[in-house]
Amino acid sequence: MCDAIEQFAAAWALKQLVDKAVKTGVSGNLRDQVNDHYRRLYELDGERGHDLMVNGEKVGRYTFAERKGEAARTERTVRAFDYAAILADENEDFRAYCERYLRNHIGELAEQYVRETGDMLDGVSVVDEEVPATPATVAANGTPSGITPQRVADAMGPLLADGMGDVIRGLLGS
Repeated sequence: MCDAIEQFAAAWALKQLVDKAVKTGVSGNLRDQVNDHYRRLYELDGERGHDLMVNGEKVGRYTFAERKGEAARTERTVRAFDYAAILADENEDFRAYCERYLRNHIGELAEQYVRETGDMLDGVSVVDEEVPATPATVAANGTPSGITPQRVADAMGPLLADGMGDVIRGLLGS
């Protein structure tokens, strides 16, 4: 189990470094630098996608999504402000519209009325149900904290003597 704990700590430390390097919105990180590079290329050649090259080999692509524009349009804003005038209006089409709406939504309106006021209405039933308590439980997974690259590098120091150790120490920032 000790090996698994050490491997987990090292992996968690590397994850923190990788997350920080590739997270969007972090000024100056690797993601930001790569984005700036490919944005400049896009501005020069108009190509939204470019190959990601490592040591002369294509390892992927970096592509900017195209956001579709929208044509100019006129939007109408309607606001009701004088409810007494609306109720006094004798527009028959509006009255018919209100009656249809009321018929289609009468159940929802009645349920809301009873919930809000406590007044009973014919055709509405109220049932009180006991909801059992739920016991406290322990989470299935723990949440690591306090693992830092420097702590892991310091702890692994004696194990990192060969050339690969230099790479790992570099990744861990020590």
